[in-house]
Amino acid sequence: MPDDVMRRPAVPPALRANFAPGTWNADNRTIDVTWSTGARVARRDYWENTNWTEVLDVSPDAVDLARMNAGAPVLNTHSSYDLSDVIGVVERAWIENGLGRATVRFSDRPEVASIMRDVGNGIIRNLSVGYTVQQWDVVPAGDGTGEVRTAKRWTPYEISFVPIPADAGAQTRALAPTDTAMPAPQPQAARAAPQEPSMPDPVLETATATAAATTAERARVSAINGLQRQHPQITAEFVQTHIEAGTSIDAVRGLVLDLLAAAAPRPVAQMVRDEAETRGMLLQNALEHRAHIPGVALIDGAREFRGLRLLDIARVSIEAAGASHRGMSPLETFERALGLHRRDLAGAMSTSDFSNLLANTASKSLRIAYGTAPRTFTQWTTQHDLPDFKQFSVVQLGGAPKLTAIAQGGVDEYSLMTDAAEKWNLIRVGKLLAITFEAMVNDDLSGFTRIPAMFGAAAARYESETVYGLLETNAAMSDGITLFHASHNNLATGGSSALTVDATGVLAVGKLQQYLRKQTAPNGDVLNNTLRYLVVPAELETAARQLFSSRLVPSSAGAVNPFSGGDGPPVTNPHADSSINVISEGRLAASATAFYGIADPAQIDTVQWGYLQGEAGPRVSTELDFDTDGMKTKVVHIFGAKAVDWRGMAKSAGA
Repeated sequence: MPDDVMRRPAVPPALRANFAPGTWNADNRTIDVTWSTGARVARRDYWENTNWTEVLDVSPDAVDLARMNAGAPVLNTHSSYDLSDVIGVVERAWIENGLGRATVRFSDRPEVASIMRDVGNGIIRNLSVGYTVQQWDVVPAGDGTGEVRTAKRWTPYEISFVPIPADAGAQTRALAPTDTAMPAPQPQAARAAPQEPSMPDPVLETATATAAATTAERARVSAINGLQRQHPQITAEFVQTHIEAGTSIDAVRGLVLDLLAAAAPRPVAQMVRDEAETRGMLLQNALEHRAHIPGVALIDGAREFRGLRLLDIARVSIEAAGASHRGMSPLETFERALGLHRRDLAGAMSTSDFSNLLANTASKSLRIAYGTAPRTFTQWTTQHDLPDFKQFSVVQLGGAPKLTAIAQGGVDEYSLMTDAAEKWNLIRVGKLLAITFEAMVNDDLSGFTRIPAMFGAAAARYESETVYGLLETNAAMSDGITLFHASHNNLATGGSSALTVDATGVLAVGKLQQYLRKQTAPNGDVLNNTLRYLVVPAELETAARQLFSSRLVPSSAGAVNPFSGGDGPPVTNPHADSSINVISEGRLAASATAFYGIADPAQIDTVQWGYLQGEAGPRVSTELDFDTDGMKTKVVHIFGAKAVDWRGMAKSAGA
């Protein structure tokens, strides 16, 4: 039988474990769990329309722990599409007394802190495990019994924390509770009978006390011996020592718990991915592979879904929900799969698996296209995400006051800081697309792949247009003066400002460097900014790159580039060693001669841009369209940008 990718309940109801602080180590960020007991689990083969029972052989000969002990991942809800889905690692896994156990260590990344805190506080307890089966032992169905398949060789490979596990008992493991016998209730007649007064009998009282003490001692000794039978780690010497010392059973139990916590391997909680989650993951992979989404490779378990049309996937989703599609037309099939008619699904799906598959495919296509679209502005600007849509004030401090001498025995003087504020905010943009029923019947995947990818590229273009528009519109700053202005000492005009491949071009670039060097803070301090980026329109790209090319021979010995990092002979161009980076941007279309000098953003802020916190990049969402029997896809992008300080930018108008 080929390898089967399975997700299974880890702990049956008889061994459910509640969270106990003793299993959580905050210093090491570790917790212990039990990940399999080999319990029998009912399964269903949707292709053959048959039921069968699965049993896992939890023994060292059957379970291959190589992947677990090689650092198997701990995932967030079985998601494995991005490195951020990994929230921890399996430190150690082992088989003990027919149980699969492990130790999990959480990542110390900030985004994992909230999950780790909830696990430590006992809020998140549920787990699920993923594994593959290499060899089955099949017992055919008999009279009154169903088929039983026992996994004789299988390999667990990941653990996940989930909101709702396939088995309610799959939780972080605690130490086993101690059973305490309850006294038998006294008969009602005996409780109600009046008590006759009697005189105490000293002999009888002594005999009764002796018998009670003997019974209590026997119970104590028996209980201590019972602890050794329950926990083989407890030595005979330990038992004998505390029996002879008269240690109470409660005290012995506390000592045993301490020994187990300190010496015994810590049980580890394991997560199991159930059958529905597995099928959804495999269908998702097959659909993305068929849609040729970059970077998606077909995994083994998804091969059975390879090449399925949208109509076929809709039918699989209906069967998975426990309903039948037999006799349905394509329209009825898509309606049922999209959840337009839920009455026959008996609440099997709160959200349509089919619509989720399509939405996830569209979202991934959009994210990939957005991430690969070229954006040149990120090199010379600063990203700052905002928490909401309110105006954000960027305060540029004027610099510390000048230091002054302090006389012997004198007192330091307080000084005030001057500042100027620029404000900007986020803008929400988007587009709505209708994917028709006809497109789904025709198996047209472009609505879920190509079109979202185009939206992703459009979002990246919108960002570039917004940022470079700030340079060309030259809007007023908070002081009422435009960004590039003679009053800001950052605007060069006239013939000497042209970018040419000779001494004139060198002087034009030098003028921008001079502006940046001599900029001052509001308190009068010279900032001495360094020119790091030369931003030019497409018309000046060749001249700019020639100016900084090692293959260019200057027209005269006096045309040496002062931005060079070396002192080569005049027959070679020392511009090649310059720290100035040339950025060519086709969106600078207002002027074919104007170009810009930008300081290093590590020295001074120039343009700030950002997203709504938690919404980095465009987001796609889908909903059912009851009017057209299709789906609506909406792309929303939240982005903003603003020039926050003119002191780090200078403009040359050109010839």
